[in-house]
Amino acid sequence: MDRPEYPEPSSPGRPGDPRGSHPSAAPPGGPHRGRRRWITVGAVIFGVGLLTALFGFGLGRDPSVIRFKQIGPSSYEVLTDQIQALLDQGG
Repeated sequence: MDRPEYPEPSSPGRPGDPRGSHPSAAPPGGPHRGRRRWITVGAVIFGVGLLTALFGFGLGRDPSVIRFKQIGPSSYEVLTDQIQALLDQGG
């Protein structure tokens, strides 16, 4: 029993075969078009997620609010105390 050999879907097929000329037989962008599309979609999703995180954390706080309090004397007070001690020793 001889079986007729049918061409692969991406090959052009026999001249009279309607399956060989079907638009889905060979994708227009080549075999890597689907992979390239998914890489592009992934890059866009990553970029949108990154911007969302930056704006979400950056805009979630009020920059006019000072979140810390100084513990101990200020540097001006320390410096004036040191200068006063030097003047007391020398004078």
